[in-house]
Amino acid sequence: MTPPAPVVGDVLILRTTKSFCIHALGVVEIAGQVDFAGHPVTLISDPAHALAQARHLCTSGHAIYLRDLDTETWTAIGVE
Repeated sequence: MTPPAPVVGDVLILRTTKSFCIHALGVVEIAGQVDFAGHPVTLISDPAHALAQARHLCTSGHAIYLRDLDTETWTAIGVE
């Protein structure tokens, strides 16, 4: 997936599994935000828990994006 341009209110999950599996997630606060430098973040090791938390944070009309920091791939995750 081409890197998206997250909008304010979307939820971003950053994942790495280099030394151990960790997911950093939070709500996008600036349009086009692709990381959490200077922004509030939650760290979660379990992938299912990270996704559940992201769905909880995501409001109607917004998206969840997963960015794999190891491969630099992006995935859009559907929201019910």
